[in-house]
Amino acid sequence: MRNVMITKEQLVLGIDPGPTKSGMVLYEVTARRVLRAWKAADIHEVEQQVRLMYSRYIRLGVKASVAVEQVSAGGVSANSLFETQMVAGRIVGWCDVLGVPVETYYRRDILRALNCNAKGKSKDSQVRAALIEIHGGSSAVGRKSDPGPLYGTSSHAWQALGVVYTHAFPWGNSG
Repeated sequence: MRNVMITKEQLVLGIDPGPTKSGMVLYEVTARRVLRAWKAADIHEVEQQVRLMYSRYIRLGVKASVAVEQVSAGGVSANSLFETQMVAGRIVGWCDVLGVPVETYYRRDILRALNCNAKGKSKDSQVRAALIEIHGGSSAVGRKSDPGPLYGTSSHAWQALGVVYTHAFPWGNSG
C-alpha cells in the first residue's frame, strides 16, 4: 500500500466476492484514486477488512462505505455461484452488525454504469478499459516511478473497482 494521508474524504471499499478469494479495492472518491487494490486470501481477510473500515474510518468520523457485487443467476447455476452469493451475504451481514453502510450491485448494473455493452467481448476487459478511460486514459495506471490514480489495480480488483464506480458515481456520470 502506498503512503497516503487519509482526509475526511469519502472512502469506498469495493468487493468482488468469490467462493474462495475476493477482489478488493479501497478507493478515495473525492481524489478519484485507488488507495489499495488486492486479492483477499480468504473470507477471513474480507471480514477483517470490513472490520477495519469500521475501526479505522467510520468510528473516527470518516464518511466510508462498502460496495459489494451481488450474484445474478440465470440458466444453469454452478455450486461456485451459490458459494459466491453466500460470501456476499456474509459481507452484508458483517456490515449490518458493525453499522458500516453497505450496498450491493448486480453485474448488469455495473456494466450499465460503465457503458459496457459491446457484444462478443470479454466483459471483464470492458470493465477494465472503461475504468482506465474514466480515470484519464493510458496514464491512469502509470508505473512504480510515476503511479497513476489506478496504480496497483490488477486481476479481480478491476471488478471490485467497477463496483466502487457504480456505487460512488450516479449511473454512468463520471463526475
